[in-house]
Amino acid sequence: MKTCKTIYLIGPGRDKLNFELNFGINVLKNQTTLSFSSDLMWFHDNNIYPTFWTFLDPNSVVNILNKKETNTYNDEWFKGLKTHSTLIYNDFQGTDEFYHKGFTTSRGSSWNKNTFGSKILPTMGSHFKNVIKLPSIILNNNYSLFYKDNTTNESPVISQGPNINTDKFSCYVLPLVISYFTNLTEINCLGFGDFGFPRLCTGTSLGYEGYKVSYQKIKNELISLLKYKNINVKFYNKDSYFKELEWKK
Repeated sequence: MKTCKTIYLIGPGRDKLNFELNFGINVLKNQTTLSFSSDLMWFHDNNIYPTFWTFLDPNSVVNILNKKETNTYNDEWFKGLKTHSTLIYNDFQGTDEFYHKGFTTSRGSSWNKNTFGSKILPTMGSHFKNVIKLPSIILNNNYSLFYKDNTTNESPVISQGPNINTDKFSCYVLPLVISYFTNLTEINCLGFGDFGFPRLCTGTSLGYEGYKVSYQKIKNELISLLKYKNINVKFYNKDSYFKELEWKK
């Protein structure tokens, strides 16, 4: 676990471009940052590095490695991940437990374990300064672990049952951050909940309606948790779908 009072969470949304214009990239250079999903191109294009990078969908890892192989990334910048950035994820990813716990990939369970977990994920990790695999616990539509003494340092992932297109921000990213980074008082977000526009890295809007349904199922508990932990959340995109998570102490 890491002591950290302020962190910047950076997702795949287009509002990162507004952040560039209104605040400037230099704001992030001396901050702890965590990037989620396959959007390392924004860091590449601005010649900066995330402190941490994480994912839930294995295709995010495949996408980054494919871009490396096709020379989409400048090779010198990509080598810099080995100096600047840490890969962090939950230890059930790339194993049979991923499927046993109700998560799936578009390529099937055998590929997830034998190809992704055994080959692709270790290759991805070799490009980073450090790799942190967090001990996992799957919670059913609640944040109960955060109200107990967590002596095993488990990192929760919120499961909402079958046929739910899980909102990664409220069910994966925030639980990971709140469990791993101790003493947090402020979470600054850009690139999350920008559902009025296609993703910056892919140009697609797939899953948005499902993410909204998923978030609505858990939002009241999440707001209560943020207040209990005394953590302020700020969204640089004022149109973020998650804007209601902001609250004043």
